[in-house]
Amino acid sequence: MYITYCREQRPSDYEDRTIQRLSAKGGSFRPTWVIRVSDWKRIRGTQAKNGYHTLSYCWEQSGEVVRKVQNYNDHEEYDLVDNGKHCIIEYAQEKQPNKFSQIFRRHRSRPSSTEKELVQRKVTYDQLVQQMCKDFGIKYIWYDKICIDQSSKKAKQVELKQMHRIYGNACYTLALIPEVHIHDPKDFDQDKIAPNHGHTAYEKVLIDMKGSHWWDRSWTLEEVMTSQNILIVGKDTHIWQQSLHRNPLVPTPVDILSSTLLGFSGPGAGSLNAALNQAHFRTSTKPHDMIFALANIFPHLFFDHIELDYEINFQTTLYRFYRHLILNDLSILCFGSNLITDRCNGGGVVRRKNTMLNYNLPTWTGVDGAHIVSNIHNIIHKLIHPPHFIKNENISDMKIRITTNHYWKIPITRYKYSCFSPPFQDPAEDQRFADLIYRCISSVVSFDLTSDTITTNEDTTLMYWYVNMFSTTGCFPTHYHHRRHSGGPFSRMRPLSLTEDCDECFILPILFDALMAEPKQQPDQCNATALPTLMRTIDRYTHMYYLPVFRELLPNQTITTNGLTRYKAIGLYMLGAVQENNHMTIATWNHSIGQDDVPSQDPNEILDILFKNDYFEDAKEFIIE
Repeated sequence: MYITYCREQRPSDYEDRTIQRLSAKGGSFRPTWVIRVSDWKRIRGTQAKNGYHTLSYCWEQSGEVVRKVQNYNDHEEYDLVDNGKHCIIEYAQEKQPNKFSQIFRRHRSRPSSTEKELVQRKVTYDQLVQQMCKDFGIKYIWYDKICIDQSSKKAKQVELKQMHRIYGNACYTLALIPEVHIHDPKDFDQDKIAPNHGHTAYEKVLIDMKGSHWWDRSWTLEEVMTSQNILIVGKDTHIWQQSLHRNPLVPTPVDILSSTLLGFSGPGAGSLNAALNQAHFRTSTKPHDMIFALANIFPHLFFDHIELDYEINFQTTLYRFYRHLILNDLSILCFGSNLITDRCNGGGVVRRKNTMLNYNLPTWTGVDGAHIVSNIHNIIHKLIHPPHFIKNENISDMKIRITTNHYWKIPITRYKYSCFSPPFQDPAEDQRFADLIYRCISSVVSFDLTSDTITTNEDTTLMYWYVNMFSTTGCFPTHYHHRRHSGGPFSRMRPLSLTEDCDECFILPILFDALMAEPKQQPDQCNATALPTLMRTIDRYTHMYYLPVFRELLPNQTITTNGLTRYKAIGLYMLGAVQENNHMTIATWNHSIGQDDVPSQDPNEILDILFKNDYFEDAKEFIIE
């Protein structure tokens, strides 16, 4: 594939971000090699004394992809040929008009004293990247094609293990996404405002980005998650973005780049579940790269245990990887349904395509659903014995054992608007569903979930939970748990997001403490004729609590292991917040069990309170496959 780059770029940023881009600083680490942009020569990284930048791009868009041969793992190998058909569009150098052109211009009524001619220049991909770097003032750039010795297996392994350092210490990453382009000049009008993004042009850049080849790839996910700042460059427009969390006092617009992806990697940063929320839906030319890219997002967790070697069978690498995950980070269990009912557009069920479904992974990996988007700050599991694998010489036997004296066995009800419910026969019901969502979104700030006078309407309460659960997890609820037997009001029901339909499930005492950022708009410094700023900083974080959900295998599926029943991990139970949210009303965790007078904010105490009446003398062993 060949791409086009217009040098006359129009920024789609709502506010001028040039100063932030030019003043961005990187870390002290330097790659082995970088490219000096002026003459496009590879030099030692230590020569880039004032910093360097990194390139993020989709390999398939840098030339023509040709098939080579099948490799040792029966995976096809591809090569790339660049025949210099990429295109740079630019204005020719200004020249003084001749007499003929002056006469011609009079008839065209053009006032300019000089004329510009739009020209196209065919170039190689390297030449296009070099020109782009010059246009944005980049002096040194790291570009994998040139900076990694492609003929040396040892050099590749060394560089693979430091990709997180290369991108994490760059001043910023330049992401080349040719699908991004200006749709309509009117999108820049100040009266065309998109919520949080300013004018519509910025919003359309994000839409183009999410629909691009770049967005679908595993390595580009690693590159953006380990970067602190990014410049998205398209055919004729660009945007600048920085991490909202790594720079909490530096204002920036709130979008998926600033709030979720940038500055993700490293100890104390993003959590495993949030990375899997993205990684499980990405692809790569070589399947090993789906694992190696994710390992670079969490280098402190994997590099001492996972060997980055393409010659090791992929399925073996995959099993080792997920075995290490579950034993070191239980947030892998923090997932919900990835099914969405498209009731407002003709009905039917829409499923996000999980690229890991083809590899026979167990249910506890979450591949049947989608992990929640919020970062898990803390996991309290003191009431269970540490999970472990059943001893077996076969690495493909991925069943884990969790033993505990505390658990809930609860009846649940299918939500009538969920993907597991039959479609409505009356179109008016679909419209009612759409109207309920609109009302919930419009009034969620003022809604009081703890008021019995308001929450006597069960449908309304469920709809608010529908909106709240999706906004905090990215997963739609499918069922709910009704504590009616305890005499509580409707407001004490709690939503579940499940990958399978069932009417009874088990809740284990593993408390996920997730952080949800609450951005704060900066004081309006504009005059009366200007639009307000959309720049945000983080005001505070709200703690949200969730519990994992399991079910027994169906009768025709039940196979015991040493006499023990086997279970599936099927989703998430939402408890609520630790305190009231400033921008959205979400009932607190203690209200879910009718103990509003219990003010504790200590997760350890919360777990004790939740399961204090659910102790069983004989410990139960859950074999989860």
